[in-house]
Amino acid sequence: MSIAKPTNLSPDPEPRRFSWQEEETLVDKRRKLPYRIRRFFARRWLLLLIIAFTIAVLLNAQLAAAVQTPLAYIPFIIGRMCLMGSLLGFQLIAMFWFLSRTRMYTIWPGQEGVSFKDYRGQPELLEQAKQIVTLLRGVRVFEEAGGEPLNGLLLEGPPGTGKTW
Repeated sequence: MSIAKPTNLSPDPEPRRFSWQEEETLVDKRRKLPYRIRRFFARRWLLLLIIAFTIAVLLNAQLAAAVQTPLAYIPFIIGRMCLMGSLLGFQLIAMFWFLSRTRMYTIWPGQEGVSFKDYRGQPELLEQAKQIVTLLRGVRVFEEAGGEPLNGLLLEGPPGTGKTW
């Protein structure tokens, strides 16, 4: 029994690289130190400004005296901003509370002035309206018989057939 040995013992050649693989990418540029330093200061400029201002005030007594007078008004300004914000929030809450209220109307018998006598020309519609009124008045009996009460009515038909009436 013989063992087959490879005839070519040379190492694998280097894989071919394309020219675009050797170009510097944006990720490579952003990892370099100058870009990272620039990014550090760009993100923290306000904090660095506050620290520099604080150090300048601590080192200069005249500047500290000049800054002390406006600083006395800061609690007043913050209090006024909180008051205005709370008033604005209260107005928004009140507005949405009034908008979201459900409107419920109670109609007592005889209050509207519409009766079955007002239906004219459509006896089928009159019969259906009487059935619906009977059904709505006798909900307890209807439920005891095994039915489910109506939540609303949808009248459909062409214009002018008395749906609103």
